Amino acid sequence: MKTKLLTFLMLLIATCVATVQADNACTVTGNVEKTITSSNGYRMTVEFKNHNNYSVNVDVTIVMVLSDGSKEEFPEMVYIPANGKKTVTKSSPQNIKIKEDACYVKMVVTTCK
Repeated sequence: MKTKLLTFLMLLIATCVATVQADNACTVTGNVEKTITSSNGYRMTVEFKNHNNYSVNVDVTIVMVLSDGSKEEFPEMVYIPANGKKTVTKSSPQNIKIKEDACYVKMVVTTCK
């Protein structure tokens, strides 16, 4: 009896662990558009538009190149609902002017079930 109960409990635990892992599975996807704008040379705004019919997480790094030659990176996780938009704005540190044509955004788009 103890062996059957122990076997049952082990199977139950294995099933629960497998279910949790499957529920947390994330896949890399795409179809998110980004547009970079800047206000007055000291602030950078990036708009993300999700063209999917499901929500996504965007692992974003905004890379701001400054007029003194330095670079600042601003990592952020952005959630965007299905067909939604999200805007992220970052300001130049120490009030140093941004080299607008040298700034860029790195991103990885994922969806999780």
